[in-house]
Amino acid sequence: MLTALSAQFHDDLPVLVAGDLNVVEPGHLPHHSVFGSWEYDFYRAFALAGFTDCFRLVSPDVVDHSWFGRSGNGYRFDHMFVSSFHAGSITGCGYDQAPRL
Repeated sequence: MLTALSAQFHDDLPVLVAGDLNVVEPGHLPHHSVFGSWEYDFYRAFALAGFTDCFRLVSPDVVDHSWFGRSGNGYRFDHMFVSSFHAGSITGCGYDQAPRL
């Protein structure tokens, strides 16, 4: 389905897919054992369909979270992907923690 989405648009039009996916990326810190391979595969499917994770693009080694559970553990559930052809146009992407704090 993601591949079909990216195929509908020409390279002159950037495509953004954003939202609360309720999955974390492989290698997420901290590691949460509740996530299975199908969830990591869903995250990987974006790259396979020609999309780039905007946050990882501009912050490859930063640990940040978009949601915190009752235990205080953080999760990066919210993602923004851009068509990889346009990834070079991304200059910033981050999480605003001010409202939560």
